[in-house]
Amino acid sequence: MTESGYWRIDEILGAAWSEGRDTLLESEAYQLLDEIGIEHPRFVFVPQEEALSGQAVLDLSCLHSAMVVAKVVSADIFHKTDVGGLKFVPKDPARVRSTVSQMVRTVGELVPSARIAGVVICERIDYPEQFGRELLMSFRQDDAFGPVISFGLGGVDTERFARWMRQGKGVASRASLLADEAQLADLVRSTAAGEKLLSPPRGSTEPLLPIERIVAALNSLAELSKAYSILDQGRPWTIEQLELNPVVVTEQGELVAVDALVKFSQRKVIATPRPIQKLKRLLEPKSALVVGVSASSSNVGRIILRNLIEGGGVPKERIYILHPRESQIDGCRCFASIDQIPEQVDMAVVTIPASEAAVNLMIEMIKKRKTQSITLIASGYAETKEGKSLEERLKKAINESHLAEDGGVIVNGGNCLGIVSQPGRYNTFFLPKYKLAFGDAEAQNVGCISQSGAYLVTQASNLDGIINPRYAVSFGNQIDLTAGDYLEYLSEDSRLDLYSVYLEGFKPLDGMRFTRACRRITAGGRHVLIYKAGRSKEGAMAAASHTAAMVGDYALNRDVLTQAGAIVAETLDEFADYLQTFTLLSGKTVEGTKVGIISNAGFECTAAADSLFELRLAELAPSTLSRLEEILPSGIVEVKNPIDVTPITDTARFEMVCRALLADAAVQCAVISIVCPTPYLENLEKGPGHSEDITHETSLPNRLIRVFRDSAKPVVFSVDSGPLYDPFVRMMQVAGLPCFRKIDRATRALSKFVTARMKRS
Repeated sequence: MTESGYWRIDEILGAAWSEGRDTLLESEAYQLLDEIGIEHPRFVFVPQEEALSGQAVLDLSCLHSAMVVAKVVSADIFHKTDVGGLKFVPKDPARVRSTVSQMVRTVGELVPSARIAGVVICERIDYPEQFGRELLMSFRQDDAFGPVISFGLGGVDTERFARWMRQGKGVASRASLLADEAQLADLVRSTAAGEKLLSPPRGSTEPLLPIERIVAALNSLAELSKAYSILDQGRPWTIEQLELNPVVVTEQGELVAVDALVKFSQRKVIATPRPIQKLKRLLEPKSALVVGVSASSSNVGRIILRNLIEGGGVPKERIYILHPRESQIDGCRCFASIDQIPEQVDMAVVTIPASEAAVNLMIEMIKKRKTQSITLIASGYAETKEGKSLEERLKKAINESHLAEDGGVIVNGGNCLGIVSQPGRYNTFFLPKYKLAFGDAEAQNVGCISQSGAYLVTQASNLDGIINPRYAVSFGNQIDLTAGDYLEYLSEDSRLDLYSVYLEGFKPLDGMRFTRACRRITAGGRHVLIYKAGRSKEGAMAAASHTAAMVGDYALNRDVLTQAGAIVAETLDEFADYLQTFTLLSGKTVEGTKVGIISNAGFECTAAADSLFELRLAELAPSTLSRLEEILPSGIVEVKNPIDVTPITDTARFEMVCRALLADAAVQCAVISIVCPTPYLENLEKGPGHSEDITHETSLPNRLIRVFRDSAKPVVFSVDSGPLYDPFVRMMQVAGLPCFRKIDRATRALSKFVTARMKRS
């Protein structure tokens, strides 16, 4: 768009603002569309006074349709049909004059508070009334992501379609700041409307509408959304929302916006620089201060102190305690005031409850720069009515410190569990080691970032001995440090292959920073895995009640995060499964989606074939089939993929089948599943009544561990059996094998890993 076009839009918005309006009249919205090249019906505007008089002079010659559409024009009425504000009328001046007069009276009586500017008379746009011919095109300024553009099925049933259809098929969204033409084309293709428009109708080889035409219209909206965004300081206005619904597709393949809503403001947001370089002091501190340590009991502060000492990353002589009476606790020096602390510490951990005294202490620390960072464990701030004013005072001091040349003091929390950092060799979780050990594990290539401390505990506990995260960060209410801060900083750690993020909500504009960091990570071949909580109305309320998070619309978050390259898990089971799979398979080579499947149960072979997701069954080579026929019992089952080895195949032959399958060049990945209760497989730990022992070199788990390690191909395992076989599963998981308890979870996780890797390559 030319600069003169922007000036004209500025004039349109300014004129409406001068009349005390933040919503354009429909006639004004059409003028705006003229400037960005989007077609709309020709129209005639009748002011309210002329409409009421019944004597309006109407020249309808510019309207090229036998029927016209009369629509009430009011910034206070969004659903015209509900109040009699939309009528179809023959293009006869007398009939139109009578209709608009009656319309103004009727609407005025039904909505007496509405300011009615008049009536707009539009030509009726003829188009086939078919599914997919009415579209929604819109954008809005999102507090987390900035300008966001949406596309999908339009008309009066837009919301109903969105509810009926699979998520993202009715209406889908993308962040304008990340969207190029290829991204907009992907947006169109992802929806049911796009599928309809881009599919040739029966008897034709051409689509109903070329995708280039749809993308051009969306690109015009995207450019407008960026030029008039909350971030653009060069223009006086922000277009908060522009909705075209419906945009109709005519028989001639034209896109015409037959209804338009434009809301605007003067709101602007300045994205201030974040001192994320200070996160090194927080994640790898060389000195620390703990506030709230009890000398006589094992309170939260005392547990954290002992964890810090045991970690060894911070020398004991540089761990200090703020205590009014004691001189030392657990061998660490105590001081009665912060002025007595002998140095500026890298990290302070504050565990005392929310109060005026606590806030005053932290403000003093910040102003006197007695620390580089604070982890605020306590809750009771913005998530409670009483704590809001306390948090505001603290945030003011934090933000003022960030404006200083040194970047000030960064704060993690409040209402957080703490941080475990392998590079920093420390643990500030307020859990004793005997409750949550963070034991050694071969897999240490994941960074876990969680808004919920409790979720981080369950994640770490379930993966103990299997995956030991390089970082486990609980960031709580984001009083200062945000999800975007952590992802941006940790994106530079080359030892991380996966970033696991449990998120309830973004702080203003942090979603934009988060997605940009996500793009950098995924562009380098690594992965960001997200579980976004607070997706329902009830869930959003629950999240806000304990984290004070700004929880946005889930569908929007899912679409934009996926656009940025993230993997968004729909369930907690998926989140846990993908975390295990992506971490443990990180060293494997992905060449495609052709899968080989092995089970000793026929039902599992069928279930796996029914649950391939984006995998495809590999067609086994004749030499592989011959080899399998030699190994397996003859005359029982037909040898094919999925391979049913039957319950009578013994341990050695089971290994032979696995190796034969993985040796086939057509097999690019594999699922190996075991139903354990069979006397022919050695899969029990040593015990009474049998001679099995899974520690034997020839046991099934040891054989499968060697099979997994000998192959460069991605392989996942399923063990659908009860607690008796938990040691078998545990042994494989500790050895680094992704192992699930249902075969469809195994195929889903493998499918997600393989397809995500292929998108990166």
